[in-house]
Formats: sequence, C-alpha cells, structure tokens
Amino acid sequence: MNARAGEAAEALLGITDQRAQRSKNQIVRGAYEKLRPMAKKHTEAAIPRVSRMVAKHASATAAAAPPAT
Repeated sequence: MNARAGEAAEALLGITDQRAQRSKNQIVRGAYEKLRPMAKKHTEAAIPRVSRMVAKHASATAAAAPPAT
C-alpha cells in the first residue's frame, strides 16, 4: 500500500466523495470540495500507519484461524 499511497487514498476517499455528491445541502458539498485536496494529503500521509495496522490484524487473524483440512 505504501508504494501506491495516492491510489489507496483515492479509494478510501471515494466513499466520502459519493456521500458528498448525494448531499442535497450545497454548503456541505461546497465545503467538502474545498477540503477534499487537504483530506487526500492527510490520507496519503496516514497510509503507512494504516498499512501496518492492516498487516498486524491480518497476521493475528491468520494465527487464530483453524488449520485448513
């Protein structure tokens, strides 16, 4: 994920993008559009931490899973 932080950030923000587009409140949509570029920067910066968290929980889940038969 770290090598593709921009793509990962876009994917995560895509959910919020859809919600903002569906909003009937023009003020909310306008504010989101203005803040969206900064949100992408912050999300990209968080990708290394998100990646570590996912890896930690994935390995814990794999260790707790019963062996395949």
